[in-house]
Amino acid sequence: MWILTRLLDARSADILAGCAVLTHVDLTFAKARYSIACRMCAAEPRDDTRMVLRDARHPLLLHYASATAGGLEAVVPISLRLGDEYDSIVITGPNTGGKTVALKTIGLLTLMAQCGMHLPVASGSCMPVTRAVYADIGDEQSLQQSLSTFSAHIRTLVAILAQASAGALVLLDELGAGTDPADGAALATALLEHLRQRGIQAVATTHLGALKVYASSVPRVENACVEFNAETMRPTFRLLIGQPGASNAIVIAHHFGMPAEILDGARAVLAEGALDTTELLNKVQAMRVEAEERRTRADDLQRDATARMADVEAERGRIVDEAHALVEDTMRDLCALLDEYQQATANAPAPWGDCARTLCERLRELARGTPLAEQQAQFVERVKLGDRVFVRPLQSFGIVRAIRRKKRMMQVDIGKVETEVPFSGIAERPFSMPQTPRAKPAAPETAPPPAREPATEVCAEEPAVITAWDTLAVGDEVYVPLLHSTATVQRIDRAQQRLTVRAGAFDTVVPFSKVRCNFTRDA
Repeated sequence: MWILTRLLDARSADILAGCAVLTHVDLTFAKARYSIACRMCAAEPRDDTRMVLRDARHPLLLHYASATAGGLEAVVPISLRLGDEYDSIVITGPNTGGKTVALKTIGLLTLMAQCGMHLPVASGSCMPVTRAVYADIGDEQSLQQSLSTFSAHIRTLVAILAQASAGALVLLDELGAGTDPADGAALATALLEHLRQRGIQAVATTHLGALKVYASSVPRVENACVEFNAETMRPTFRLLIGQPGASNAIVIAHHFGMPAEILDGARAVLAEGALDTTELLNKVQAMRVEAEERRTRADDLQRDATARMADVEAERGRIVDEAHALVEDTMRDLCALLDEYQQATANAPAPWGDCARTLCERLRELARGTPLAEQQAQFVERVKLGDRVFVRPLQSFGIVRAIRRKKRMMQVDIGKVETEVPFSGIAERPFSMPQTPRAKPAAPETAPPPAREPATEVCAEEPAVITAWDTLAVGDEVYVPLLHSTATVQRIDRAQQRLTVRAGAFDTVVPFSKVRCNFTRDA
């Protein structure tokens, strides 16, 4: 045993260090479990005095509520701001309304944030780094020390004033109580003003009307109240910022069964002005609740209207795109018919030929003035080398390698194939064509072309690769899978192993390896 003790003593420093680390790890896991159980989140730390609590709940109430049927949602949250527009808050309202709970929630969450814990608040909350938190909550009267309720409060306040400095938070419950209301109100007002001038944040609860007037008339000080439902005679425990509250002492006494003659005597003693003030505060509170309900309904209507407007705008854009595409498709077909018409009237006498050319030019000018045509022309003017463009005839995207604005042509690289495309065939994106295909005019009946000897069958799925390049000649027809069509050979560059082929009105440079089907040539 002695040897074992000596061995342990030799490693005592390491053991104590390990215990300290385990303690820190255990504390961290405990905070994490507590955060998960109460659905807490991290509040943003601030380097100033700004505090924002959104839907804050007292941790002890959450602990009690977790065992009830309502669960965590049964705890009514509070929301407040401090250090932004005001540095002091005076909370008023009825007894058992939640004033002290709000005060304790603020202080406890401030200390939890200082300890690096998550807080039972909603996201968007932030907490400052507070120098210290001082509180005067509860009744500290003592028969042994010959202290009355008021004397005990005064002794605590004196100690707070001696230690508090700028950046501290002071919580005062039932400020000015326990003595003559006039004297208590005067002392409480002077105390709050002293804290404000020293840059100390303060939250106080009270029933004194003079403090309500002070909070409403002095800058950087704000009124707040706990909500009371006059119909159910019960507090809602909601904290309302910017509004003073009534104590409703006579209403609460009536609810708890106070004899009617006593209540009538109390109303007679109260000054008429005081009664009017209480009724006014109750009306203001009811109007505030109604205004909040209307604002909520207005917000819901606004969100619904915004969503509907977005749907309408999207539908309008779709219809406009389809209409533009339909116009563009119609004008493209019309231009094709114009080409045929102009070729047919090329040898017509001068008056009719001139009329045909004038008609064709006017219609082409109209085609250039469609919305999509104007967008396409503006886009082409902005195109630079290296831009990605959409080649309309080939229905593919490519990269611009050369721009010849005098000839109004572009050289576009589509994969490994280079093709010359006129400006009219370049666009920024594919056009949105209508879903229902438009019937095209039937072509005039013509005699069928003479039958030709069938050439080697073109294989569209997996055609054979050309091997007899030495026998390939200009004018031969080959199949280019990238273009999805046959093309006529225009030039052959055997050194570079490339072909220049023509598909329709476009010349395209294609490597030998990209030509997938056999060519045909008349003997």
